Amino acid sequence: MNKISLIVILTILITSAIYLYFIPLTVREEVTTWKEVETREVVQSRFENKQVIIGSKEYKIYLTKTGSEKNMGLAVFDDLPANEGMLFSFDREDNHVFWMKGMKFNIDIIFLDKDKKVLNVFENVKAEPGVQDIDLKTYSSKLKSQYVIELKEGETRKNGIKPGDAVIF
Repeated sequence: MNKISLIVILTILITSAIYLYFIPLTVREEVTTWKEVETREVVQSRFENKQVIIGSKEYKIYLTKTGSEKNMGLAVFDDLPANEGMLFSFDREDNHVFWMKGMKFNIDIIFLDKDKKVLNVFENVKAEPGVQDIDLKTYSSKLKSQYVIELKEGETRKNGIKPGDAVIF
């Protein structure tokens, strides 16, 4: 290999490494900046919402539509009232995996099948501030799910939500 080819390859490798290193920092800074300058009401207004009945209780559920909304999830909030939550809707049933990246409060996670029946419930999933991404615990259903709902911790136990229950939305 001649010197010019070697220099070109090294330049591409170094540029790629720098790009990959700084992308997560940029995304993290945008989320922090967004949260610092906007109130909870402004953040809430970014999401479409609908009423969802889980068990015998009605919840105001924020809908995630884009990939970035799904990636951020409830991490955009500092806390969540007991009557609110977030719905993650996917195009097909699959083994969807969730984690607590950036979360500041504990939640319950409910996995639903394509017919909106509860498959699995994870209660009191703990926020993991300061934990490296690679060390974060992950949560997924034993069966393939198409929808996932996150609620404030304790809601599933308080309202007796369990596998087999129907969710209406």
